[in-house]
Amino acid sequence: MKALRVFAPKSPNPIPYERLWDTLQKHRERALREDLDFLGEGFLLIRQEFEIEGERKVRNALAVFLNRWEYRFYPHEDFFPEGVSFYREIFGSYPYQFAPIMGLVEGAGWIRDLKEGEKVGEYVWGGIKTEVFFTDPIGKLPKEIFIADGHHRFEALDGDVLFALIDVKDPNLKILPTHRLLKLRLSDLKEFLEGKEIELVTIRAVENVGEILKTGRIPVILYTGRNGKAVGVIYRGREGALTNVPAYICDFYLFGGKYELIDGYYRSWREALERVEDGNYVCALVSPTDPLDVIRVAKNGMRMPRKSTDFYPKLVAGMFYALPSTSV
Repeated sequence: MKALRVFAPKSPNPIPYERLWDTLQKHRERALREDLDFLGEGFLLIRQEFEIEGERKVRNALAVFLNRWEYRFYPHEDFFPEGVSFYREIFGSYPYQFAPIMGLVEGAGWIRDLKEGEKVGEYVWGGIKTEVFFTDPIGKLPKEIFIADGHHRFEALDGDVLFALIDVKDPNLKILPTHRLLKLRLSDLKEFLEGKEIELVTIRAVENVGEILKTGRIPVILYTGRNGKAVGVIYRGREGALTNVPAYICDFYLFGGKYELIDGYYRSWREALERVEDGNYVCALVSPTDPLDVIRVAKNGMRMPRKSTDFYPKLVAGMFYALPSTSV
């Protein structure tokens, strides 16, 4: 791993990852900064404080440069070729990296114990506080890196790549579900479900689906808006690395990988249900993916469907700009 030559914008204008794509599409100058001050050389600790389900959490990440040819990188999710082309155009014309790729590592619990050095910056957005400090690594990294968020950016880069690494067993590493709105009539839904190795469970009170999804016992819940009821889908077929992934059961096992059926993705199950009332749709609510299943799928050389993992909180781009250190 390589240290960073760290630069800070004279007029900070951080970009939450939720807005990174749109910002680069419409206001590229916000990110591609030239007015930078050199802060020093070293490794960075990215610390995020956030609240989830009423509890306050803190999660650490180590910012480093990793060479694509010195480590083994495992993607876990499908990506859009047009997204890779877009980022390749940007990175080909701009020397600094400013949006670390989120990576997961095994056997690196020491990342949770990193100490704060000189502060680089702080940003609060959406109730999430992100702070960046210089730090000193207190352990070694394994050679296997699992890409959690940033597949398009990773595919667009060569050589040294800026990563924010998180211990996969960090209890504050959270994945939220991403629910699907499907352009599907009820008669078509019945046809898709016919002959599948599944168990169907009637859920009579739709207002309970949020609590049911948290348990993970029912990976997919389908709601048509009829009679205020929903149907839980439990996979009963042959076990495999992907069959523990709710989004795979939904997108591929139930609906044959037909992405054209998906009319929208939603973090909130309530918002997804409301959309069903607006027209002739089926809502597919999915349970969150376990971080360890990300590792299992990637190690088996497989890919999850798009939007299988919503790692929370997202990182923030533009808090610092970096070039790989030239020191040995």
